[in-house]
Amino acid sequence: MVMTKVEQGTAGKEDLDILKSLIEMNDEAPEIEPDDHVVDIGGDGAGAVRTPTKSAGYVNLRRQTDGKIVPINRNQLSMRLKEKLENGQRAWLRANEAWTGTKREGTMLCRLHPNHENYAEMQKLGLGICGNNVQPPKGNLLNANAVDRHMRVKHKDAFEAVREHEARRREDARDEAQATIAEGLREALAGRNLSSATKEKPLAVLACGLCGEEVTAKNTFGAHSRLKKHERDVHGAEVNKEQ
Repeated sequence: MVMTKVEQGTAGKEDLDILKSLIEMNDEAPEIEPDDHVVDIGGDGAGAVRTPTKSAGYVNLRRQTDGKIVPINRNQLSMRLKEKLENGQRAWLRANEAWTGTKREGTMLCRLHPNHENYAEMQKLGLGICGNNVQPPKGNLLNANAVDRHMRVKHKDAFEAVREHEARRREDARDEAQATIAEGLREALAGRNLSSATKEKPLAVLACGLCGEEVTAKNTFGAHSRLKKHERDVHGAEVNKEQ
């Protein structure tokens, strides 16, 4: 990509700086994978020697976030050298460049650390404690992923137990939520049925003085209106006589 821009005459200062770094870079790193290794290809214990395809090679770069030397595949060099941190600094330096950053100090605790907020709960599960007389409990982990990674490596059985415990707790919470929703639906349906029954139940009943037939309505005003209509329709002549 950088060479293409140079050939086209569109390379900017950043591209030229990257090209310069690529030219000057001679800190070769060894292949990540050995040249030859045995691969098990069957259940009979027989194996075959596989020679992996050679890569483009590796070069050591210094990671800006912690100053560590990391082998980077040459195919990724241009991309890596363009990466920036949030503060605008380059994310990767040449291996021979001095690192002037500050190593980040984590503040998260191992779940089995005595000062962890859920330590009492962990002890109820019988998961032990992080650290010993030689190695202090881990209390400088950077983030949740680092905590999980530490647990997997240093407390494998406890890590699996915690995962199962948290899965059961999530399942219990899900069941409780579903039960709450179901109860709410039952109450809503019961309320609707009660409302429907209330609507169907007449609130006012009046009897015709001529034939005794009852007319019903939601209220007295409606009942009187229906009674008058009944009298006109059914007893029209008799009503006129009385009047």
